[in-house]
Amino acid sequence: MKKSKIKNQKKFHLSDILSVTTATLVSTNKMRGLYEILNFIKNENLFSHQISDAIRECKKVILKQHPSLSKIESECLNSVNYKDWLDKQISEFGNELTVTSL
Repeated sequence: MKKSKIKNQKKFHLSDILSVTTATLVSTNKMRGLYEILNFIKNENLFSHQISDAIRECKKVILKQHPSLSKIESECLNSVNYKDWLDKQISEFGNELTVTSL
């Protein structure tokens, strides 16, 4: 009999989620927020050299769970406008979304 892996769910601030899906650090918790969501999704404690690969993998997971996030435009995102950009995304998608681990 095959054991099924129990998947966990947790709410994350949209800024943490978008830091993964846009590959741009917009998390209000900075790197701590990014590590928290990546560690949760992968059920690991990642090291800094693993972050890039984890972002690529976790982006697919998040967009599968929340496909509407794929329409977010982030090409013009920069250090000057990111707060206004984030506020706009929060007004459209909400402050938090539930993410399921792998």
